[in-house]
Amino acid sequence: AEHRTRLEALLVKAMKEFGDPVDFERSGGPASAKNTGRKRGRPGKPGKPIRPRKDGSFVLKPEFAKTTGSLRYQSDRQNLGAWSRAEDSAAFTLEGIRTGKYLVLFSYGTSRGGQSYVIEAGPARITEKTEATGGMKNYKEYEIGMLDLSGAKATLTIRPVGKLQSALMNYRIMKLVPVP
Repeated sequence: AEHRTRLEALLVKAMKEFGDPVDFERSGGPASAKNTGRKRGRPGKPGKPIRPRKDGSFVLKPEFAKTTGSLRYQSDRQNLGAWSRAEDSAAFTLEGIRTGKYLVLFSYGTSRGGQSYVIEAGPARITEKTEATGGMKNYKEYEIGMLDLSGAKATLTIRPVGKLQSALMNYRIMKLVPVP
């Protein structure tokens, strides 16, 4: 009985760490490859709408991103990682937007600077280049620019521009702060 209990505990631990083997087999790969916002069976909340805080700002946490390509939520690091292909992107659903300008504060880590990315929300767009932060796990916050948002709801997308020379970044967090 004790042997069976230990075996069951190991199976539960393995399923939490690596996902359900039946789902793995049916999908042809790990759950993260299906862009569910999961890594090793640990769920994020991909696509969950983000509402403004009391001060009108938005905080775009990595677990709320709906990802494409190889990009995935890494719960153990609280970031979006494996951002290595031009088709990788992260999208956030914003609700309760007050029309106006928002200052974009973006925290990420990267080993290589100079790679282009774009942040888009409807017609609003900011194109920037990464700045080397001293490593993928060394996060720095940057004031990226302004986005002019209108309408009650929008999808904000972040994606690379062109072919990547190496991993783009590890996304830590983005804040949109209303400008009076």
